[in-house]
Amino acid sequence: MEKFNEKHIEYRLDKRDIGTVNKISAFENEIGWRSEVVVIVFSDKYFCSMHCMYEFAQIKLALEKYPEKRLLCIKSGDFNLSNVNYIMELERYWGGLKQEYENIEYHRLRAHSETFIRFLVLLTILTQKLLIMTVLLTI
Repeated sequence: MEKFNEKHIEYRLDKRDIGTVNKISAFENEIGWRSEVVVIVFSDKYFCSMHCMYEFAQIKLALEKYPEKRLLCIKSGDFNLSNVNYIMELERYWGGLKQEYENIEYHRLRAHSETFIRFLVLLTILTQKLLIMTVLLTI
């Protein structure tokens, strides 16, 4: 990070620059859109974190709209996205979470309908994109 400072390169680190839930949400929504280059460190925890998956989805949306932006993915840990069993485990995890949220009573859903619908769409997209991520990380 010292090198970034020496070269006057602006950077943000989620663990350093955010603290409250509001700041986390703002960070997740901004990271792909405000950054020219995004570096993601993938880990087992990353793939099971709602915040990380939402952040990743926002980055992918920004990359689709602005192909000149760059994404650098770094693998940390011993997980293997080429392993079908690992992918199926992630699909079961997110599928179970999606099912859990789909079972929420109507009155609870109504209070947060827009957020909930975005969440369900995101879970569906993430489940479908796991195989695409496998290809991207194994290339």
